[in-house]
Amino acid sequence: MDNKSYFGERLKELMVVNNIKVIEIKNILGTDVSNIYKWLNNVSYPSYKNILSLADYFSCSLDFLVGKTENYEKLTFKKVPKFSQSLRTTMQEKNISEYRLNKDTDISRSILYEWFTDYRNPSIDNLIILADYFDCSIDYLIGREK
Repeated sequence: MDNKSYFGERLKELMVVNNIKVIEIKNILGTDVSNIYKWLNNVSYPSYKNILSLADYFSCSLDFLVGKTENYEKLTFKKVPKFSQSLRTTMQEKNISEYRLNKDTDISRSILYEWFTDYRNPSIDNLIILADYFDCSIDYLIGREK
């Protein structure tokens, strides 16, 4: 089962446990119902912003949402700083250069540039790659746990 499958299953589970309907998720996120069905049917991930909103709404970790952990706990996290700031902090803590990150992960330099300049946030797939590379949780990587 890939991570998108886990995400769809986790979202369904959280919706059932919390008695939440698709229309309520639509209202919370301000997104199209069709997007939510794509997530539930394992077609795609939500955007960075939407997955953070879902994790905050359900008070769960991003690692739980994407299937990196089985642990579901109701948690409260810190406000998320800009991704560029969190990525730089993690790279400094792990003593990893931008060059090394590019070579080790095959994430292109142009994508890294977009993250470092806050032009774009990473996809969930890239967050999973980065968290695995840095051997940390996604929440830690983006600054929810720091």
